Amino acid sequence: MPTEINKTNSILFKILAICWAFFIIPDYFFNHAYFEKSISNFGYTGYILFSIVIFGGFLFWKSGKKDNILKSFSLSISGWQVVLGSSLSALVLYIFFHNNILKEGNAISEGIRMLGVGLLYSLGFMWIIVSAFAMGIYPLQKIKNSLHKVSHQIISIALGLGILGTIAAIIGQFGLLYNWVLWMLTTIPTLVFHKEVLTFLKSIMVESVTFKQLNLLKVSTLFLMLIFIAAGFISTLKPFPIGFDGSGLYMNTTSLITNYHALPEGGQAFNWSLIMAFGEIMFGQTTISIMLSHFMVFLIVAVIYRLARLAMSPSRAWIPMMIFLALPSVVYQTVREEKTDFGLTFIILAAFLLLLEIKKNKGEKAEEKFDLLPWGIAGFLFGFAFGIKVLAIYGIVAAGTLWAYRQWGKFGAFGILSLGTCILFLGGLSDLAYMNIPPKSLMISEIILGLVGISSLLYALIKEKRKISIPSFSKPAIFLLFLMLPILPWTVKHISEHKSISFSNIITGKSPDQKFKIPFKILADKEDLNPLEIKRNQEKVIQQELDSLPNRKYQNGNTGKKKRAPKNNNKINTAEREEIKRYIGYEKGFPLYFSIPYDATMGNNIPGRPYIDISFLFLLLAPLIFLRRDKKGIAPNLFYSLIIVSALLGLGWISHYIPNGNYSTLENSIQNAINSSWGESGFASAWSGILTTIIHLFQGIDGPLYNLLSGLGFHFVLIFIIGMTALIHFLFKNKFRELPSSMKEISVLIFSTSILWFISANNIPWYGFPSLALMGILFAYLLQKPEWIAGTENIKFNQYFLGIILGIFFISMTALRLSNPEIGSKYSSAFIDKVFIQHATLGKTKQECLADLSPVYNIALDAMNENLDKKIYRAGTYLNYHIKENDRRVLEDNQLKEFESFSKKTHAPERFVDLLKYNGFSHILYDINTPNIDKTPEQSLAKRSNDFLVILSQHPGIKITATDRIVKSPNNTDFVEEKGKRQNAVRYGLLGPQVRQGTFILFEIL
Repeated sequence: MPTEINKTNSILFKILAICWAFFIIPDYFFNHAYFEKSISNFGYTGYILFSIVIFGGFLFWKSGKKDNILKSFSLSISGWQVVLGSSLSALVLYIFFHNNILKEGNAISEGIRMLGVGLLYSLGFMWIIVSAFAMGIYPLQKIKNSLHKVSHQIISIALGLGILGTIAAIIGQFGLLYNWVLWMLTTIPTLVFHKEVLTFLKSIMVESVTFKQLNLLKVSTLFLMLIFIAAGFISTLKPFPIGFDGSGLYMNTTSLITNYHALPEGGQAFNWSLIMAFGEIMFGQTTISIMLSHFMVFLIVAVIYRLARLAMSPSRAWIPMMIFLALPSVVYQTVREEKTDFGLTFIILAAFLLLLEIKKNKGEKAEEKFDLLPWGIAGFLFGFAFGIKVLAIYGIVAAGTLWAYRQWGKFGAFGILSLGTCILFLGGLSDLAYMNIPPKSLMISEIILGLVGISSLLYALIKEKRKISIPSFSKPAIFLLFLMLPILPWTVKHISEHKSISFSNIITGKSPDQKFKIPFKILADKEDLNPLEIKRNQEKVIQQELDSLPNRKYQNGNTGKKKRAPKNNNKINTAEREEIKRYIGYEKGFPLYFSIPYDATMGNNIPGRPYIDISFLFLLLAPLIFLRRDKKGIAPNLFYSLIIVSALLGLGWISHYIPNGNYSTLENSIQNAINSSWGESGFASAWSGILTTIIHLFQGIDGPLYNLLSGLGFHFVLIFIIGMTALIHFLFKNKFRELPSSMKEISVLIFSTSILWFISANNIPWYGFPSLALMGILFAYLLQKPEWIAGTENIKFNQYFLGIILGIFFISMTALRLSNPEIGSKYSSAFIDKVFIQHATLGKTKQECLADLSPVYNIALDAMNENLDKKIYRAGTYLNYHIKENDRRVLEDNQLKEFESFSKKTHAPERFVDLLKYNGFSHILYDINTPNIDKTPEQSLAKRSNDFLVILSQHPGIKITATDRIVKSPNNTDFVEEKGKRQNAVRYGLLGPQVRQGTFILFEIL
C-alpha cells in the first residue's frame, strides 16, 4: 500500500485547502465588521513593541544559545518569572490604556496601585485554590504515583473544589456560611497537608521547567499568552458584576449567599456561585468572587496543557492553550460576563484528564486490572459539575462513551453514545433544552437511537469477540454511585423546600415560593381594579414617540384599547424562543441544525455582537482532518469532502441570507448586512459581490434541496447524523489507526461531546467549551504531524498553510482582545470600561462607580431599596444585583412572559399595572433595550414590548422615578448635568425626540 500521494493529488489537495480558506476567512471578517475597527484603530502598537523587546531580551538571557537563538534553543522558566512577566505586562498595558482612554491623572502611579490591589486580590483567590488543593490530596493518595506531578496537582484542585462546594452546600442549609466557618474549612486541610502545600507552591512558583527544541515561532505562543493574561488580569478588577447573566443570576446568587449566610430557596443547584461566595464571605471582596469566575480560564489552560502533553511535545502543547484563550466566546467571559462555564469546564476537563492519564501510565494491558478509584473520583467530579450546570450530562455521557470504547472499541462507543442520548431524550432532554420537537418525531428519534445503540453494541461484541460480564460494569457502577454524592445535598434541599420528592424540581430548580405568582383568576371586569379608558387621540401621539425607541416599528400592537384578543394556541411566542433560540436561529427542519457550523463560526444569528462565536479556526481546519491516504490515493476523498463542505457551506449561506427560499431578496439581505455593520467599505462591497455570485451558483442545487430539507423533522436530522458518522468513520479510520492511544481517546471525547452540543445546546458557544478545548489539542497535533493530513509530499505546504492560518487567527484575536466589547463606542481601544478599573486605581466605591456610569442609577436603587417589604417587577436591566433581597422581592420577567400570559387570560393588558399593585408591587424596572434581543421572524418580543410601553406611558397610576434616557424638551429651562457637563433643553424621560437612548426606566406604582 503506497504511503505517499502522487503529484496530481498533491496539487488537488493544495487547491482545495486554499480555496476553502479563501471562502471561510473573508466571510468570517465580513460577518465581524468590528475586527476592521479593532485592527485599524489599534491603540497598543507601542505596548506590543515594548513587550517584544522585553520578551526578546528575556529569551536572549535565558536561551543559553545567544548565537543561535533564531534556530533552536532550550528555555528554563519558573512560576515567579511568569508572574513577574505578566505583572510587568499588565502594568505597561494599563499605562497605554490610561494614555488612550483616561488621559487624566498619573498613569504610572495609578498603574502601580492597580497592580498592587490586583495582586492582593489574587492572593485571596490563590488561598482558595491552595486550600482546595490541600482538600483534594487525601482521596488521591492511592493513585498519586500513577499521575504526572502537575496532573495530580490539577486534579487535586478540582476534587478539592468539589469537596469544599459539597460541604458548603450542606452547612449552607443550616445558615452557617460565615467567614469563620469557611476560614476553618479552608485552613484545616491546608495545615494538615502543609508539607504538600509547600511543595506545591514551590513547584509552581520556584522550580524551573525546561523546554527543549524551541524556536521563536513556538515560543511566540507564550508571548501572546502573557498579553492575554495581562488583559484578563486588568479586566477582572471590577467592583461588581457587569454582565447580564452575572449580575442577574450567577454573581447575584453569590451575593445572596453572602448576605444570608445560607442557601437561597429554590433555583437549580448553584455549586459554582457557592464557590464564588467564598471570596465575598471570607475576604469581603466582590472582586475575588469575580476572579473565581474569570481566572478559572487559566486553570483550564493548565488542564489543556496536560491533556496535550499526553500526545505531543511541551512546546507544541502551548498551542491548544493559546487557541482556547483566544477564542472570542472565551474572551467574552473574561471581559464582560461573570458566568460559571469556566468552572464547569475546568471540572469536566480535570475528570477527563484523570481517566486518560492514569490509563496511559498504567499501560494498555493493565485495563482489566484498572482500579475503581479513578472512576469513583471522576464520578464525584461529574456530580459536582452537574451541580454547576445540567450541561455536565455532556461530560457524563462522554465518560460512558470512553469506557465503552475501552471495552468494545469504536462501535461499542457509538452504541453507548446512542443509548445514552436515547436515555436523555426519554428523561426530558428536549424539554430541558427547549428543542420543541413534536411528540411523534421525538418518539421516532428515541426508537432510532435505541435501535442504533443496540445494533452497534451487538456488532461490537461480535467484532471484538468480548462478552458482557457483570465485573465489566463495575467501573460505571462506581462512577454513578460517586456521582450521586455531591448531588445529595441539593436533593435534600429541594425535598425540604417542596415537602415532596420531584425529579423535575431538582433538575429545573422550581421555587417553592409562590409570592410572585400573579392570580390570573382576577378578571378585568372586577370593579375595585378601576379599568383604564384610553382616549383615541392620545394613542397616535404616544405611538409615534415610542417609535423613536429601538426596534419599535410595530403599529398594529395593542395600544391599550380594551378588546378581546384572538385565541393563540401556537407555542412559538415564548420567552425561551426569544432568548435561547436566537443563538441557533429560526429556520425550520433540517437546516436549523446543519447550519450550526456556519452560524457558530460567523455569529450571524446575533449580528454585531462581539465574542458570540467560536472563531473561524474550527470550520476551516475540520474538513482537512478527514482527508485520508490509501491505495486509491487522496483524490476520491477530496471529491467527497468538496461535495460535503460545499453543500453545508451553501446551506449556511442560504439559511442566513435567504431563509424563506426567495432568491430575489438575496441582494437586499446582503446589502442590509453591509449597511448594518460596515457602511462604506471596499472589502465589504467586493466580498458581497463574490458572495452573491457564489450563492446564485448554489441556487440550482441547494435551493430545491433547502426547501425539501426544511420540511423534515428532527428524526431525519438524527438519521443524517448517523449517516455522517458512518462517512466520517470511512474517511477517518486509516488516520485513526495512526493516532497514539491517548489521541484516539481524546478523539472519542471530542466526538461524543460535540454531538451532544450539536443536538441540544442551541448553538450557544460556551456550552461547547469542553469540546472546543479538546478540538484545539487535535489541531495542535496536526502541527506536530503535518504529514498526517495529506502525506509526506505536502509537509512543507501543510506547515506553511497551518502556520499562516494560526498567524491570522492569533493576530486578529489579539486585536479583538484589546478592543472595546461594546459596538459603536468611540473608545475602540477600551478593552474594559474606565469606570470599573478606577475601583482599583483610584479606590472608588461601588456607589461611586455606579454614579460614574450614570448619576440616576443610585437614585433608582435608593427608591427600590427604601422599603424592603415592597416588590419590584423587573424586565431586564443590569441592576438586579444591586437590589436588596431581590430573590424574594423581584419578579424577573425579562421577556415579559407574565405580561403576555395575563393579557391572553384577561384580554385586558392595560390592567396589568393594577394587578401588580394588587399583589404588592411598588415599582416596574424596565430595560429599554429589551426589544433588541428579539431575533424572531415574527418579532414577538418587540411587539409585546411596544404594547407594554404604550400602556405604561399613559397609565395614570404610575410615574417615572428614574431613567437614563434623555429626550428633547421644549422648555429651555430644563437641563441635564452629567460628569460636569450640562445639556440644555433636554430632560430625563420616556416620551419626546430621543437625544440618548438610555438603558432603563424605573416606574413607581402609585
